[in-house]
Amino acid sequence: MRATVDRGRCQGHAQCVLNVPDLFALDDKDSHAYVLLDPVPDNLAKLARSAVTSCPERAISLTDSPAGVITPAQAAGREHTKDCA
Repeated sequence: MRATVDRGRCQGHAQCVLNVPDLFALDDKDSHAYVLLDPVPDNLAKLARSAVTSCPERAISLTDSPAGVITPAQAAGREHTKDCA
């Protein structure tokens, strides 16, 4: 799994950093989040999904190799589709 932050959408609310400080950090210059680990370690996958749903700007996305982007609804367990691309 890979995590990405859309820096154009990120407003620096830091919810991702609060939820998963081992995976996300804030840039000192513009306070936008960025990913520390690529790929996301298996032990942080569940927390990474919670970061997707906790982001007020919906700036975080996860990709699961060939399956495509994991949407906030899927990360919250509300959407169960095989392919969301």
